[in-house]
Amino acid sequence: MWYSNLQKYVPPASWDYISELLSVENIHIRITRPAKTKLGSFSARRHTQYKAININGDLNQWAFLITFLHEFAHLKTWQNHANKVKGHGIEWKNYYRQLIQPLQDKNLLPADISHALHAFFNGKKTNDSTDHALVKILQKYNPHISGKIYVEEIPVGVTFTYGNNQKFVMVEKLRTRFKCKEIKTGKIFIFSPLAEVFPDDFNPQITNDSNKQAGMSSLNNYNPQLYGLTYVKEIPIGGIFMYGNDQKYIIIEKLRTRFKCKEINTGKYYVFSPMAEVKPDDRF
Repeated sequence: MWYSNLQKYVPPASWDYISELLSVENIHIRITRPAKTKLGSFSARRHTQYKAININGDLNQWAFLITFLHEFAHLKTWQNHANKVKGHGIEWKNYYRQLIQPLQDKNLLPADISHALHAFFNGKKTNDSTDHALVKILQKYNPHISGKIYVEEIPVGVTFTYGNNQKFVMVEKLRTRFKCKEIKTGKIFIFSPLAEVFPDDFNPQITNDSNKQAGMSSLNNYNPQLYGLTYVKEIPIGGIFMYGNDQKYIIIEKLRTRFKCKEINTGKYYVFSPMAEVKPDDRF
C-alpha cells in the first residue's frame, strides 16, 4: 500500500478505518514542517485531477487523526461541490461529521475528544481549527514539555522562544490571532492563540497584574543592539538605516512625535515611530 508509511502517525486502533478511506482515493498525502497558524490543508486542481492533503509532521497521533479527517472532508466537499460552496460551510461540516461518526460508534476516540467534537458539530462554528476547546484537548496528548504555554497567555511586550530557538516579542492581539515580531530579523509573524511557546521571564500561574509587570520588565530589559538593531530615534539627521526587506532610508527631520524619512531607492517619504527598530548603516 502506497500509504502504509502513514500508519505510524495515527492511533493504531484507527488505522483500518484510515486505510479503508485511502484505498479508494487517488490523493497525495504530504507530511510537512510545522506551520504557525494551521495544522493541515487541502488543495486540488480540477483539470489535472491533482489532490493533496498536507499535515504538520509534529502532531500527536490524535491531533493527526482529527486533522486528517478534517482535510478529507474538504476532499469530499470538493468532489461533490467543487468551489461552489464555502470552504467550511454546512456541506463540509456534514461530510466531516460522517467521517468522524464511525470512530465514535466504535468508541475509538478518547471521551474528551469525542465530547469536544460532539459540541463542535452541534454548535454554530463551522471551522474546528478555531475551536479552542477541541484544539486544547488535542494538545493535551502532546508529549509533555515543561515550561511551554500558549501564545494567548503571553502579555504584550513579553519575549518568547518558538521553533528552532527563534525569539519573538508579543506586539499586539488581533481579532483572533496574535501579531509578534522576530527579534533577530524584525519580521512580523501572525501566531495562532494556541501555538505552544517557551516564555521568557513570565509565569502563567501568577496574577494578571504580576504578568503585566513581568511583561513590562521583559520589554524594559530588551536591548535591540544585541541583535544588530537600534531605534529610529537613535539615528542622527542624515543617518542611513535599513528597514523591512532591506530597504534603505535616510533621516530627513524630526517631527513633533515622529521622524520623517526618505526611501533612498524610490525617493518616497515615510513617517516612522521613534521606537521603530531598524538596522543602522555602518556609515553613521
